[in-house]
Amino acid sequence: MAYWRNPEHEIDFVVAPDTFIEVKRGKTSPFEFRWFPTAFPDHRLTVVSASRYDTDGITGVTMEEFLTSEG
Repeated sequence: MAYWRNPEHEIDFVVAPDTFIEVKRGKTSPFEFRWFPTAFPDHRLTVVSASRYDTDGITGVTMEEFLTSEG
């Protein structure tokens, strides 16, 4: 497992070539990650936080959902 970053952004975990995980405390918005689909077309970002959402390439899940999900 690794992480990814550039001068403007960083992602906590790269778990597969096309699967990224970001962990945030509190609530988040998919707008915070609107850069992700442009930087990584056809990749998935899962944001673990207190917010739920599902947009093009970005899914927000709670910690409980993340820990109890399969895969």
